[in-house]
Amino acid sequence: MAPIAINLDILQGDRESYLGSLLPHIVHLKDDLTKIRDGISNPPLVYTKELLEVLLTRLVASDRFGQTLENIDYQMAACFHPSYKLNWIQFWDPEKYDGIRNHMITMVAKEIRDQDPEEHSRSRPVTAELRSRTEPAATASTSRGMQSIPVCDDDDDDDVAEKRCRPSLAQLYNKIKQATAREEAPKRSSIEKAREFIDMWENTPASENLMDDAAFLDSQVMINLFLATNTGVVSSAACERFFSQGKDILRAKRERMTPNLFEGVMFLRGNGHLWAVPKLRKNRESAHRKPHPALEYLANEKC
Repeated sequence: MAPIAINLDILQGDRESYLGSLLPHIVHLKDDLTKIRDGISNPPLVYTKELLEVLLTRLVASDRFGQTLENIDYQMAACFHPSYKLNWIQFWDPEKYDGIRNHMITMVAKEIRDQDPEEHSRSRPVTAELRSRTEPAATASTSRGMQSIPVCDDDDDDDVAEKRCRPSLAQLYNKIKQATAREEAPKRSSIEKAREFIDMWENTPASENLMDDAAFLDSQVMINLFLATNTGVVSSAACERFFSQGKDILRAKRERMTPNLFEGVMFLRGNGHLWAVPKLRKNRESAHRKPHPALEYLANEKC
């Protein structure tokens, strides 16, 4: 039962209780239980093997997490989470990898179009018909540019002729370059950009902390999709921690403590990570919490 207890503690915590954390932990739990059943991670079971078989069967049953595993909303929430990305699909069902990835590309392309609708309303794939219409126009513009080049007479001095011809050639090359850039711009559609985003998302390793993933923080598209697919952290851990702190403060020797004093001590205890005391500063740094600038300044002034 150790894998079940570990995953329950993670999912009911106040750091990993996002919607996208559910499916990867279910898949990981199933993998751990399968290894225990097959005797890979420990000696073969003798008396509790039937219990393990029931757990594995009920875990992916239709009235348990079977329908959740097939739900596209849960799948997208896990895929857009920086800690899991698309890695968990290989442990669950590799045959569904391409379908889930294509759905991610569609969502990313839609988000790109929503961020800049004017640019991508003009962007369209360049087909053979479109190329046949644009190539004569480009050729004609080049011919017109060539006609605008001043003709250098043989009787003119070479230096004078060179000075008179050079600006026209430079202008012509600039016009051709601008025309080529305008023709190549529509070729890169939002779908192609989305594929580049997903390739980058796959090639970067998953991170345990949201604030440590550069591919996630540097892309507003991925941040928006993470917020759209993942719910906020909903957990009772903070409330339970608050009750535990109150029990540690209001002991038998402090039973005559007034409500106002108790409230003040609870406030100081709950915000202890903002203090600039050495012990609490060490705890704050180990928990990766930022100090309050005002309190840190006052502490440095006192020192």
